[in-house]
Amino acid sequence: MMKQRLKRPLLRLLWSTGAAASPWLDRPADLGRVRRILVFQGGGIGDVIRVFPALRALHQALPGTSITSLTQYGANLFRLFPRPEAVTDHVVYDLQGAHRGLLPKIRLALALRRRRFDMIFSPNYGLGMIEAAIFSFLVGAPCRIGFDHGGAGFLYTIKRNLAPTPSIQEQALALLAAAGLPLPCPERYLQVPEDGLVHAQAILRHAGIPEGCRLVVVAPEVKTDARYGSFPEYRAWPLAHMAVLLREIPRRLHARVVLLGRPLADSGALGLEAGAAAAPVVNLLGETTLAEAAGLIGSAQLFIGNDSGLLHVAVGLQVPSVAIFGATAPHQVIPQSDMCVSLWKGLPCSPCFSHQPLFDLVCPFGVACLTTITPAEVLEAAERLLARPQAAAQRPPP
Repeated sequence: MMKQRLKRPLLRLLWSTGAAASPWLDRPADLGRVRRILVFQGGGIGDVIRVFPALRALHQALPGTSITSLTQYGANLFRLFPRPEAVTDHVVYDLQGAHRGLLPKIRLALALRRRRFDMIFSPNYGLGMIEAAIFSFLVGAPCRIGFDHGGAGFLYTIKRNLAPTPSIQEQALALLAAAGLPLPCPERYLQVPEDGLVHAQAILRHAGIPEGCRLVVVAPEVKTDARYGSFPEYRAWPLAHMAVLLREIPRRLHARVVLLGRPLADSGALGLEAGAAAAPVVNLLGETTLAEAAGLIGSAQLFIGNDSGLLHVAVGLQVPSVAIFGATAPHQVIPQSDMCVSLWKGLPCSPCFSHQPLFDLVCPFGVACLTTITPAEVLEAAERLLARPQAAAQRPPP
């Protein structure tokens, strides 16, 4: 606690003074000299998935370069990337283990510095944004590309302000365009690993779900970040609402339900489990690998979930989705798609979290942005999606 009390004022000082220092570090990219690239993305599954189109752009625009990823997932998450040959090496950024604390982070930065990267692409945003810019500076590549937010990214040599629109995924591509790199042709940026699809089909058979049965995947959880405190109540739809939804889906949508995501530690999980027990629901919370979860989502006719990593998997696989948003705004979080209906109240206080570097978690309105979204609204959105003939016609195989 004392560490955070000292750290936050220091970060706030850097944020406030960075805007004045920023122009002194700006310089264009010398793309002809780029041979080694480090792509650094902190955060959860969804944050890394959003970088996949930019990775493809780097690979296409700078052939012959080596690209190293720095994420908390290593090579595992990149099994969902349709162009695995684009990334030649993976370094794990283990904030909960080996790289927890200031000195381990500095040692990692210096180890990467010895690899003499020519370019760092660091499209980090939100909590940890300032630290990511400092880390990228310590790695020492002459070309450093990243987001700014009122001075938070002043240490990058090429930067753009993170904006409310368009989606962060599209803004990451615009960052590369600012460096003089051409944007890639539209292409599917996510795939289901073959073994993930095989295992998913075996799971469905074992659960007694016949082939051809309408399947709805529901993901009730969101990732929490122990570094800054847990605030799922700002992004996770109330579990009591989820429990009602689970009871109604089989009747209203004539579908079987699969629950995916992490195990739930919230006290409301008991109510959710009661809702699942009262309906033909297959509870796989905490029971699948990422590849298997992707296979199950890719096999479904509909996905329902919060602003979370599994939502990004569903959107990337072009699975019809109902996305529930609270503190964040859908137009900033996910690319616009006819395959996704976003439920967001857009209250006068929303969005209170626009991926700013520092966030004081105080809501005087009882998180009404989430609690006032009703199960009936979610079911109506689901029915509209399932009724669209183009949803099934446009969707490619997983």
